[in-house]
Amino acid sequence: MKSIIIVQCRICSTRLPSKALFKLDNDVLLGWALKSMKQVQADDYFVACDYDSENKLTPVVLENGFKIFAGSKDDVLDRFCSLIERENPDIVLRATADNPFLFFDAASELLEIYKREYFDSVDYITYSGLPHGSGIEIFKASSLLKARTLTDLSYDHEHVGPSLYNHPDRFKSLFLPAPEKYNNPKLRTTIDTYADYIRACDVIDQLKAENKKAPYNSQDVLKCLQNPAIAKKILFIPSIKKGQGTGHLRRCIELAEKTKGIIFLDDSAEKKEDASNPDSLTKKINVVPFLEGFDEKRIIHKLPIHNEYDLIVCDLFKMTRSNSIKYLNLGKTVLIDEGSDFTAQADYLLDIIPSDLNRTGNLSAPSFIESPVNKRESFPENEKIKKILICFGGEDPAGLTKKFIPLFLDTDFFITAVGNYEELKNFIPEPLKHKITVESSIPQLKEHLCEYDLVITHYGFTAFECIYSNTPVLLAATTKLHKKLSDRYGFTCLSKNEITKKKVFDLINDKTKLKPSFKIDEAKPSDLSQQIINLANAQVYDCPICKNGKKGILVERTVHHTFRKCPDCKMTFISFSDDSESVKYEKSYFAEEYNKQYGKTYLEDFESIKNSCKGRIKNIDKVLKIKNGSGLNILDIGCAYGPFLSAAFDDKWNPFGSDIASDAIEYVKNTLGFKATNASFTDIDLEKEFGLKELDCVSMWYVIEHVKDLKTALTGINRMLKKGGVFAFSTPNAAGLSRKKDQHAFFTNSPKDHYSLWELPETQNYLKKFGFKVSRIVPSGIHPERSPFIKKHNIGPHNILFRLLKNLMKFKKNGDTYEVYCKKINGITDEQ
Repeated sequence: MKSIIIVQCRICSTRLPSKALFKLDNDVLLGWALKSMKQVQADDYFVACDYDSENKLTPVVLENGFKIFAGSKDDVLDRFCSLIERENPDIVLRATADNPFLFFDAASELLEIYKREYFDSVDYITYSGLPHGSGIEIFKASSLLKARTLTDLSYDHEHVGPSLYNHPDRFKSLFLPAPEKYNNPKLRTTIDTYADYIRACDVIDQLKAENKKAPYNSQDVLKCLQNPAIAKKILFIPSIKKGQGTGHLRRCIELAEKTKGIIFLDDSAEKKEDASNPDSLTKKINVVPFLEGFDEKRIIHKLPIHNEYDLIVCDLFKMTRSNSIKYLNLGKTVLIDEGSDFTAQADYLLDIIPSDLNRTGNLSAPSFIESPVNKRESFPENEKIKKILICFGGEDPAGLTKKFIPLFLDTDFFITAVGNYEELKNFIPEPLKHKITVESSIPQLKEHLCEYDLVITHYGFTAFECIYSNTPVLLAATTKLHKKLSDRYGFTCLSKNEITKKKVFDLINDKTKLKPSFKIDEAKPSDLSQQIINLANAQVYDCPICKNGKKGILVERTVHHTFRKCPDCKMTFISFSDDSESVKYEKSYFAEEYNKQYGKTYLEDFESIKNSCKGRIKNIDKVLKIKNGSGLNILDIGCAYGPFLSAAFDDKWNPFGSDIASDAIEYVKNTLGFKATNASFTDIDLEKEFGLKELDCVSMWYVIEHVKDLKTALTGINRMLKKGGVFAFSTPNAAGLSRKKDQHAFFTNSPKDHYSLWELPETQNYLKKFGFKVSRIVPSGIHPERSPFIKKHNIGPHNILFRLLKNLMKFKKNGDTYEVYCKKINGITDEQ
């Protein structure tokens, strides 16, 4: 049985031209792919390219012991078939040249499995679940020749494999789940973009440092990709505009070094958004001195494609409208200390320097200002000032350095001034030149602050670093806002017209005024680079009902989430979450998580939950106008340990359950004796699992808010139900008293796995497109004790005012939760 390996390659990649010849360490990308595939035992090895690429690729191909075959540029299927006709193999193993880390060990295993077990019965085989870019495909050669004659679809001819697996009526294809040791579908090893290229460089650098020998096996690559700084590629976009200082660039460089990130320098000309000067272009700072020693390949000047990077971090001070449109559409975005009015579309706002912005960020944490290693043990109240640092950044656009230097003309202080070297050297009076040192910058400035007896600077990082290092600090205001902020956060700050010799020396002689009163909460998170990596791992979501790709209207920001409202269906949902993926519905969830909320485990609370379920089953009876279930079929989705199934059974329903928690399903089947399946309900085959074609009722009690894809869920429920059948569910009410009382607290306390937040008045609007009409809504979670009026006047539950308010809340359906009973009035199509 003859087998050959064909590696597909071309030079004319649209996203990354000539990427096959990109240098990766001491080889090119194609060379890495060929060396990997040479580890797989086969009868012959080929690179199949187009005619235009043949001459450039031939040296690399021959050097790696492969043969080259040129064919059609666009009809890759014909290229493969022409080679098959010439070589007459039985089996073809296909790989692509943009994958430097092909799992040759997995490929070898799969080839042997195919030869041994499937060659006679399967036309196409591959492993599913491998990292994107590490897998291969195997074809029966004769089947591929046949496929060429049967398809004229351009997609089939461009991608080869689809000519077989997209035609199950003609060919048998097998997608074998990859063995656990290879199975990591969320990881990415291919090189399709520049971000992918940097990731590959990082993998190689790491494995070389560990003395691993190339080509690398799957386990070495997978272990390396467990490092999130390697797996996730982060793009930093700093402000490089003149007049906005150099701190934004320096911060981005430091973060990029720690997170293995990339820096985008926007060199494009941009008009100032200034009506009085509309034709002038924004000037840029000279970035060269700051990038000395920074890895050159981690600097890009071309705007990336949408979602090329796992995270976009903008450190822009105050972005323009045009930049907000340009940057906030690149993918998942985080803005640091952003002061513009264009933040609503950003996924996450991170405020580090305390500010006075008229908007709420997700997280405000001055603790992210990194504490210097070098610091005084205590504030030097009684020590005389001898050495002074004057530092207003690399630009000092307000010219404050020049305001301070002449004040020390007749003193014995030794001054270090940071700024434009040539300009300051020429400005310093001759009598001061022996006492003043001029520096264009001080690397790792925060580590040297404690060497000075006084630091004169503006409101920013250096000011707060002085707090950490116990260094006396005097601020000068560059703007009215900075004066206001300096005063608010406990710094002594002089406005420009207050910078006089008398004022400054009065402060020098009373050092207590040079000790800021602001205290940094060191209990809060302090590693900014780790926070950025965490955000790169976060999830973004669109509307769970519409799936329309629209970002939605900003509703609220909390430390872990951003909430938005869909402009079409009005559903409020989590659009950004940095921790939702950690929730697992297993035994610990029903024991520990439930216990945290209610003070007992789920099973300990079983009878109480069942009692509340009795009312629900009676409401279903009323909607259907029946006395009891009388053998009708009901499926409880997310049944947990089965209290509702038990209540339904007592009411003579025929109950079935489903849940993704295996422990709960075992309890339902073995202890309660009901039929149940351990599966997501969207995967349930009613006839196969329960012998049913359709249902009389589907219920979901406090489950629907946990569903990420409501469109698929509600469509599936509609198809499970008979016409006239009931869909019953309960959910928290995002229009209830708790939200009205304190919206921020409501969203902060909303469980991290509540992806949709239903509002009672909008319920029919949510459901109508899925063929349901609401028959009955029952408000629940009525809590008058949460009313500010009740709290203020300390009114107890037996007071008539308390009871009146409770009845009023019921009448107005103003509870914190509610139950919905709706009927299927028509089916829906796939287009809906």
